[in-house]
Amino acid sequence: MKKWLKIFLYFILPFLIGMLLLLMCFLPYGLKKYINEHGQEYTGRKMLVKDIKVNYLESTFSMLGFKMFEADGLTNFFTFDSVMVKVSPFPLFSSRLVINKFRMVNPSITIIREDSTFNFDDILVFFNSKPKSEDSERPSKPLEYYLNNISLEGGILVFEDKIVNHISNLNNLGFFIPSLIFNRDEIKDAGINFHFKNGGFFKANADYNQKSGVYKADIMVDKLDVSPFLPYAKDYFHIGGLGGLVGGAINLVGNINKLDSILINGNAQVTDFSANDNAGHKILGSKSASVTLTDTYPMKFDFKFGDIILKEPFLYVEMKDSTINLLNLMVETPEDTAHFSYSYQISKFRIENGMLDLRDNTFDAPFDYHLSEII
Repeated sequence: MKKWLKIFLYFILPFLIGMLLLLMCFLPYGLKKYINEHGQEYTGRKMLVKDIKVNYLESTFSMLGFKMFEADGLTNFFTFDSVMVKVSPFPLFSSRLVINKFRMVNPSITIIREDSTFNFDDILVFFNSKPKSEDSERPSKPLEYYLNNISLEGGILVFEDKIVNHISNLNNLGFFIPSLIFNRDEIKDAGINFHFKNGGFFKANADYNQKSGVYKADIMVDKLDVSPFLPYAKDYFHIGGLGGLVGGAINLVGNINKLDSILINGNAQVTDFSANDNAGHKILGSKSASVTLTDTYPMKFDFKFGDIILKEPFLYVEMKDSTINLLNLMVETPEDTAHFSYSYQISKFRIENGMLDLRDNTFDAPFDYHLSEII
């Protein structure tokens, strides 16, 4: 055997293999250290990673204990317990990024709105301020993305709206998407679900054809508490209280290129609904109410209702001077003067055991009248 071949086999090759193994062992630690020390240079926010693990045999990458802080560098903005990514390395040689599994566990994010700004605006400004890449730097063949088995588990979303002084919490957020392909035509079976504190849930599944723009979605809601929406309802109604649980199943079909093409079919229910005026007096309510929608085009203001059923509805009417309280519920806006046409059809409308309280203040003394068992 030639002398140079012996040197290569017995000295240089083992040295190169040893250096490669050493690099592979220390790469996760070096990457973790680099993110912790220089992450802010790439995102505009301080970041902290507890641990990074790489399994070279299975082509998996895991990041544990991730934190991105607020602009103050102290308060958590976005965190997760772990992210695991499993890739297929060989398709990269043909300009394809194939991710066989992406799993994020217990992510948490806090969104804060104050005046007309959000607590993530500085991140957008940071990325928008970076110089754009020149066309000459772009690859001749665009990278194709194949994402499979994408899942999120145990997510938490906190939205603090300082304008209306209200905090909303969504817990146990999760979704699963079997396949998502970019630079291809379809996205199928994309799903998301999360649970409410009272045991209810929101669930949605969707298909989307990127080439034609056609989409369809099935949405289910159960026990959605409407009381947290009171601060936003006050922008449109003069009310002081709101309560009830909403549920239903809706099917949406449309084309993203034609906004007025959205077609809705489904049903909705509300139980123990109530609305109070600013004085705390109950003005509207129902033990339960249900409605079905058939071939409705909301963007065209074309509504077709099947059965509308109100069980034990309640209405309080107060007459004063030349008006009644119900006419003063709406908050007037400049848009109220705009005129538009709409149409609606109702197949069946039924009231069971309705109640009406009437107070007439047009006389010297208030006159109260109570009607019950209205059908």
